[in-house]
Amino acid sequence: MNYLLFVVTFFPISFMPGINMTLALSIGMSIGYMRAIPMILGQLVGVVLVSFLCILGVATLLMRYEFVFEMIRICGAIYRSI
Repeated sequence: MNYLLFVVTFFPISFMPGINMTLALSIGMSIGYMRAIPMILGQLVGVVLVSFLCILGVATLLMRYEFVFEMIRICGAIYRSI
C-alpha cells in the first residue's frame, strides 16, 4: 500500500514545472525540440531511477553501509571532474 501512495504522490510532483522543465524549454527553444530530445530522455531516466531507488529504500541502505555512500560520492566527483 505504501508503494502505491508513493507512486501517486511522486509522479505528479515530478511533472510539475521546475528546473528540469525550464531547462528542457530553454534547450528546445534555442536549438530545436528534436535536438533537445536526448536531454529530455536523460532527465526522464534520472527521474525514473531516483523514484525506483526511493521505492527500494536506498537511503536506508546507504545509512547502514556508509562505504557504499562513499563509493557513490567518489564516483560522482570523478564524473563531475571529467
